[in-house]
Amino acid sequence: MSRARIRITKDEEEWEQHGWTSVPNQMLRDPALSIGARWAFAWMATHRPNWYSTASAVAEAGSIGINKAEGFVAELETAGYLTRIYTRAPGKGWIIGVEYRLHPVPVAEELRTNSKRGPQQPVGPTLEVVADVD
Repeated sequence: MSRARIRITKDEEEWEQHGWTSVPNQMLRDPALSIGARWAFAWMATHRPNWYSTASAVAEAGSIGINKAEGFVAELETAGYLTRIYTRAPGKGWIIGVEYRLHPVPVAEELRTNSKRGPQQPVGPTLEVVADVD
């Protein structure tokens, strides 16, 4: 069975009028990421730098549960498209804030963060999205 090629177009003036977001092709095409993780990245990237949110807001925006939203964030983190930077209370060590930093390409393995290895400092060009701890 032959399949017709489908051309996708968009009206640039209409897109400028209604807003748009650039999302890295590499991330969107990464077969290691679920469609949900790709959506979560794109949704977070639509917001201005230093925007504050919560994992609950990600869940609500996607009409999904909090565990699924946190899973998408963890998936992006494992793949290196997102790193977390923790802010701790001076002298106490309590976590009082978390920054999610989005990366257009995966950061090197040694710069990736996760709950087991703890926070590292990300490097390189980033799209920043800041989230409060729930």
